[in-house]
Amino acid sequence: ADNLSAQWQLPSGTIESPIPGTRMLLDLLPTIISQPTNTTVIEETTASFSVTVGNFQPPVFQWRSGGFNLAGATNATLILTNVPLSASGTNFDCVITNTLGSITSAPVTLTVLRDTTLPTLLQAYNVGLANVTIHYLKAVSPATATNLANYALSPTVAISGAAMADSQTVALTVSTLTLGTNYVVTVNGVQDL
Repeated sequence: ADNLSAQWQLPSGTIESPIPGTRMLLDLLPTIISQPTNTTVIEETTASFSVTVGNFQPPVFQWRSGGFNLAGATNATLILTNVPLSASGTNFDCVITNTLGSITSAPVTLTVLRDTTLPTLLQAYNVGLANVTIHYLKAVSPATATNLANYALSPTVAISGAAMADSQTVALTVSTLTLGTNYVVTVNGVQDL
């Protein structure tokens, strides 16, 4: 079995023999192995784009939109939360840099679809004999959630007021409820934000 080793002289005059493996680094420009892809999401949800690189040198990532750097978007994955409908059609790319240069990913487009799922009623319960609380799974539009015409109780009880307790909860003011009676709340026309 043959053995081979190499040596070199450093600028300081020191000779290293054999050359240590820590000095044997392959330097390459950033290389994209997997490009980001277009993404479609429902409004007010989370969108993400990812790019995969194959390099020995650690790269630096900078995501951009319309050629402008996105603040804090310096990871291989770009995560956008609570994406508004108005963001549909926005383009993104990622500039990947190391000490030898940089490369820009293919541009990708974010498509945002309108949320057409109606709010889900989680629970309805009385608070005393003159109030009924309605709690939804997601935030609702105050204009539709406080419209008295969108609610009915059976057996019939008059509803005289509706107020938002928080973005997902409506407090109804009703005429006096009867103890021991089960009521059914019917909700129509309440929309989410």
